[in-house]
Amino acid sequence: MQKLKEDHERLKRLVVTIVDAARVDDLARLNAAIIDAGRATGLDITHLVDIDTRPTRSLARVKQSTISLDDARTPQTFPHPPEGPMEVPPYDSQTGRMSPRWGYGVWLDPDRFLKIFQPPIDIVPYLGAGKHTVAGHIVWACLDYAYACLLDAMRKHIATSSGIPPGQGSGSDHYPHSLPPNSAARALFDHSLRHSKPLHDVAYIAALLEARMEFRRMGYMRADNPGANAESREMLQRRVFEDFEKRGVRMDQWWSALDVQKYIGQKMEVCEFAAFQAALRCEQEAQIQLLRPLARTLAQSGVCFGDGPRWRADHVVMVVNAWARAVSDQRATRELN
Repeated sequence: MQKLKEDHERLKRLVVTIVDAARVDDLARLNAAIIDAGRATGLDITHLVDIDTRPTRSLARVKQSTISLDDARTPQTFPHPPEGPMEVPPYDSQTGRMSPRWGYGVWLDPDRFLKIFQPPIDIVPYLGAGKHTVAGHIVWACLDYAYACLLDAMRKHIATSSGIPPGQGSGSDHYPHSLPPNSAARALFDHSLRHSKPLHDVAYIAALLEARMEFRRMGYMRADNPGANAESREMLQRRVFEDFEKRGVRMDQWWSALDVQKYIGQKMEVCEFAAFQAALRCEQEAQIQLLRPLARTLAQSGVCFGDGPRWRADHVVMVVNAWARAVSDQRATRELN
């Protein structure tokens, strides 16, 4: 990521130099910028060096001989090339920036589109093959449910009236009171977030969820999403755990999705659980359907701890035991038929 960022910054400087030279119709500067761009990207520029010896050459012809950005961004150096050659937007002399026409800010504001390819540490166990395990199904069902509830409430009742940007810390004074009564979002807040004041910033919690949904879907997060900031998320978790410590909350009584998976493994025979997990990894619909009622139940009862959802151990035991009996009854019925 650091190498990619450095390459991106260098490319940006090269593009700016070329654009500035073209704007003021400075042929010498344009020629030098073209040559520098070619050298920086490792291309053969021997056919360009002699441009300096032809000062009467028109600017239009010089532009035709420039290196296209698509060619310059080699896959080894810049792994995300644009679809085609870059169009140079008109320059606004008053603002010092490109005109909003033709993709305003795409190249001169690269941070707006910077992508984070390092997954959030709290979802690492539930990515890749982990997404198709018992724990993975439970976690993503929980995050999907929470995000849908909060997003729906914020769109309908909050976002247009609050004017409070996500992750700014002021959400704790506004959002809980604005969540619609008797709504799924209010029930989610009361059950999952109200227990610790650091979690009351609903807009920031929604941003955290959004970043994780995006990473699962795309394999990266947008850097401009406050929910993608690892330090902010770690600070939130630290504040939540400090709050629990002051109140004497026993963390061993709260199970993560991996703890739930471990308990389910203990309820099943070793070979049976291994076969069940293997079927889930192969995305076999029959096993997914068996697990879905448990994942749905836990999704609606998960409690946020800043590092992912957790459940009271006694609640998990009760729910899993009921689910295991239902699964056993279904199998017995199929065998009889």
